Amino acid sequence: MNNRRTAFSRVFIGLLVIAVGVGYLGNAIWNWNFRLFFDGWWTLFLIVPAIYSMIKWRVNLFSILLLVTGVSLLLNAQHLLPADFWAIFLPVLAIVIGLYIIFGRLISRRFRSFDATVRNKQLSGDRSSCPEYTAIFGESRVKNISDDLLGGEATAIFGSVVLDLREAKLDRSIAFDANAVFGGVTIFVPDDVKVELSGLPIFGGFADRSLRRADGDHVIKVNCFAAFGGITIK
Repeated sequence: MNNRRTAFSRVFIGLLVIAVGVGYLGNAIWNWNFRLFFDGWWTLFLIVPAIYSMIKWRVNLFSILLLVTGVSLLLNAQHLLPADFWAIFLPVLAIVIGLYIIFGRLISRRFRSFDATVRNKQLSGDRSSCPEYTAIFGESRVKNISDDLLGGEATAIFGSVVLDLREAKLDRSIAFDANAVFGGVTIFVPDDVKVELSGLPIFGGFADRSLRRADGDHVIKVNCFAAFGGITIK
């Protein structure tokens, strides 16, 4: 599945480059009116990363919101939206984010396919095998001590998440999603594991600063999405 997604993401990027080339070629040969810097061109910095994130990893609330916001801003720049659109869109956006804060964990558990024999425990127990930690306009500091960590997700929106996995036990290589939007995510990993980072920074970044043995038996693959934020592995 990961190889297939990687292939799809390469095709997607390749098609974008080809489209730009064909557009300018059409200008030169057939007198097209192709412009890369059209009205609202900057919204592509939201739309393209959102689509890339969906293809590369998985569809989640943040990629959907990023795509919808980008498309809405593009249509607004093209004067294709009614004058009262934003008066409706922004309150609806706030409602959706609020519902996610309340019900996000329940929805994610239904659609995320982890080992059926493992049941998620409440966040307060710090023993979840598939934890999801979120900080919105605040800070969350958590130590996970799961006996069989299978993966998870940490998300910071205008806030920060500090997650300590050093006492969690890994019996296999796992994948972990880290999302930082105008915020920061810091993850402390065990010394005896390898870390593989991949992701998409948008005016942000991610870095592996962990001190670990090179001969670790298991790998933590961290899928990063950093938009005006940062993700650090220690």
